Amino acid sequence: MGAPNDTTPTALAAAYMAARAAGAVAPIADLVTPTVTMESQRDGTIQGMPALTAYCQSKGPAPGTWGDPVPVGSPADGRVRVDGVVTWLGVRMHVAAVFGCEGGRIAWIGVGRSGWKGLAV
Repeated sequence: MGAPNDTTPTALAAAYMAARAAGAVAPIADLVTPTVTMESQRDGTIQGMPALTAYCQSKGPAPGTWGDPVPVGSPADGRVRVDGVVTWLGVRMHVAAVFGCEGGRIAWIGVGRSGWKGLAV
């Protein structure tokens, strides 16, 4: 796939969410830094691009309905939030993914229930 043309934080988050929804792992490597960290409320910490892509491969397509990426904080912060709704073990939950971007790539991802303190921005 190669590096994305639009490396704004909202575009990176949108591309990541589209790849996860499709279950496409290869594009994720082009969107994240080699040292990316993902903090998942359910699954803990995943460190590094190889571990993240392996995690995404093992989980398959991201379930649920997701909104559009919305910048949070100041533009210089490079942070974006995507809210969604998933059903897990028969329970409908409001969830969110927060992305921290640096140098035209995603450097940090937080995923969990909407009120989880790990998503603090």
